[in-house]
Amino acid sequence: MEIFCRIVFFADTAQLISAEYRPLLVDKFEHIVEVGYRKYPFARKLDKKLNTIALKYFPRDSLTERYFFSKLVEVDSGYLVAGSISAFAPKAKQSISFLMLDYDLNVKKEYIIKAKELNYYIAVSYLEVIDGEIHIMYAEGGPNGEDLDKTSDVYRLVKYDTKTNTIQTLLEHDFKKSGFVSLRGFQRTANGNWLFGAAKYRKIYVGKNASIPLIFLFDKDFKEISRTEYGVVDFHENLEGFHEVLKTNDGFYVFGNCIDKSDYAGVCLVVKHDVNGKPLWKRYVHSPYLNNEKVYGTAYDGMVLSDGSLVVSGSSRDRYAWLFRMDADGCVLQNDCNIITSTTETTFHNLNIYPNPTQDVLHIESETGEYMQRVVVYNSLGTIVYSTDNQAVENISLDTSPFSDGVYIVKVEFQNREVQTYKFSVLR
Repeated sequence: MEIFCRIVFFADTAQLISAEYRPLLVDKFEHIVEVGYRKYPFARKLDKKLNTIALKYFPRDSLTERYFFSKLVEVDSGYLVAGSISAFAPKAKQSISFLMLDYDLNVKKEYIIKAKELNYYIAVSYLEVIDGEIHIMYAEGGPNGEDLDKTSDVYRLVKYDTKTNTIQTLLEHDFKKSGFVSLRGFQRTANGNWLFGAAKYRKIYVGKNASIPLIFLFDKDFKEISRTEYGVVDFHENLEGFHEVLKTNDGFYVFGNCIDKSDYAGVCLVVKHDVNGKPLWKRYVHSPYLNNEKVYGTAYDGMVLSDGSLVVSGSSRDRYAWLFRMDADGCVLQNDCNIITSTTETTFHNLNIYPNPTQDVLHIESETGEYMQRVVVYNSLGTIVYSTDNQAVENISLDTSPFSDGVYIVKVEFQNREVQTYKFSVLR
C-alpha cells in the first residue's frame, strides 16, 4: 500500500498524519487543521493525539458545482480556506472561492471570483498572511493554456479585506509578455521588497512544455530588481519551478524542484535568502532510489523547529512522499519519513566521517560495509570542489589540503544508488 506522509510538529517532535497530500497547519492553540476532499469538501480539527475535535463538510447548493480546497492559512478570527469551484454545467464559468471559517469551522464569509470567459480556468496558486493582511495569488487563462503561443494566462496578486469582503489588485503579471514566466509563492522582505518563486516555460512542441525554476526580487512597486535561474531546460517534458516561500526570523527558504544535469533526474531544491531577499545558499537534495528506480523529488514546504533545523516535505510524481531535515547551513541531517510501499522501505546507511573539523585529510568510512560509488564535495556557495565517480570502496581518505577554511558538504552515493549528505569543516 503506497502512503503519503504529512508531518505535524510540536516542539521538536514529529507526527505523521493524513493519507493524502492536502493543506494542513498547526494553529495558535496547537490544534491541527486540515482541509481536503472526500465525498464532499471538508475541514477537520484535531488535538495533539490526533483525535478529531471538529469536522465540517461543505457541499455546494448547486448539483453542478463543487469545491476543491487547495490553500489554508490562519487569520485573527479563524482560518481562510481557498480553492476552486468546479462547474460541471456546459455553460457555467469556473470560479475560485475564499471561505472565512471561525475556530469552530463555521463559515462566516465567502468571496467568489469568476473567470472572465466561458471555458477559462481560474485557480489559486498561493495564499499568505503578510503583516496581518491576506494576500492571494491566482491565475486565470485559457482555453489554450497548454499552447504557449496561444496562451492568455494572467497572474494576479490581490489583497483581501475580510471586513469589507473586497479585494484590491496589487499586481497583474502577463505570462506570455513576461517570457512565459508563472509566479507562485511570495513573501515581503524586511526592506519592503517582494520575493517570488516562479517557473519559466519553454515550448517543446504543441501541448508539451518544459520549465526551469526562477526566483525574482521585485521592489515595492513590483519592478524587477533581480532574477536568478536554477537548472536547465531539457527536452523530456520536465516541469520545474519554485512553489513555496517560507519566512523565518533570519530570512526566507524557497522550495522547489529542478533537473540534475548529470542524469536528468528530478531533485528537491532549497534556496536560503536573508531578510532582505539576498541569496545565501542553495542545496540540491536527491530523493532516494526505490526498487532501483530514481524517484523524482519535489520540495513543497517546510517548517523550522525550535533548534533552528528545517524539515522539508514534498512528494515524488504524486506517488510517494518523503521528508528530510536540514540544519541552518543546508546540510541534510536525517530523513524523518522514508518512502514506503507494500514491498520496500528505503533504508539509509551510516557513515563515519572524521576528524571533524579537519585540516589536511578527511576519512569517510561505511559502517555497514556497503560500497560507495560516488563522492562529491560542495563549498558553502554550492560549488563542487571535489568529485570522484565509478568507485566501489568502503573507505575513502579525502585530501583536504587544497581546501580553504570553512564549511563543506559531502554527498555520498552508494552502489544501490541511495544518497547521504554530511557537513564537515576545514579549520587550521
